[in-house]
Parts: sequence; C-alpha cells; structure tokens
Amino acid sequence: MASTGKTSSSSSVSSSLSAYTGMGGLISGMDTDSLVEKLTSVTRGKISKAEQNKQKTQWEQGLYQDIIKKLQDFSNTYFSYASKTNILSANFFKASSITSSSSLVSAE
Repeated sequence: MASTGKTSSSSSVSSSLSAYTGMGGLISGMDTDSLVEKLTSVTRGKISKAEQNKQKTQWEQGLYQDIIKKLQDFSNTYFSYASKTNILSANFFKASSITSSSSLVSAE
C-alpha cells in the first residue's frame, strides 16, 4: 500500500501544539503529548484501515473494468452481426471442402 505521509504530519502537528502551549505538560507533571498520541491512536488506526479498504476497492474496480472490456470485445467479435466471425450467422457454419493427396486420409 502506498504511504500517504499522514503520520509525519500528525506528529509535526502534535509537536507544534506542544511548542505552542509552551511546556507540553511540564507544569502539571503530565506528559500531554503521549496522552494525545494514545487517545488519537485508535482513530488513526481506523483512518488507516479505511484508506486500505479504499485502495483495495479501487484495485477491484480496475479488475472488474478489465473483465467487462474483455467480455465486450468477445461479444463484439462473435455475436455482432457486422463481424465476419459471428457464430449466429449461417456463414460461420458453412461446410468447407478439404482435399488431401495422402493415402492415410479417407472419407466415409
């Protein structure tokens, strides 16, 4: 899966927030940065899972489009009345004569 770079941006946001607030929990004695990191980890996991599902769905969509294209090409080749290879026309099953000079081949 392709990395979107969101982890680096979220860590830079939390770093800038702690820089903005000043001490980052030194006054209260609590490590607020790690608290925020732990509280948002579940949400980041859900976002990552949703992005993976989106990528998988896009791949499946591409595969289905390829199958549809191949089915359309097959239909146009063998079921189109404008095609010379139309299996629904009488010309497709027209008898052909075959001759052989070999004595190994015989017709009954």
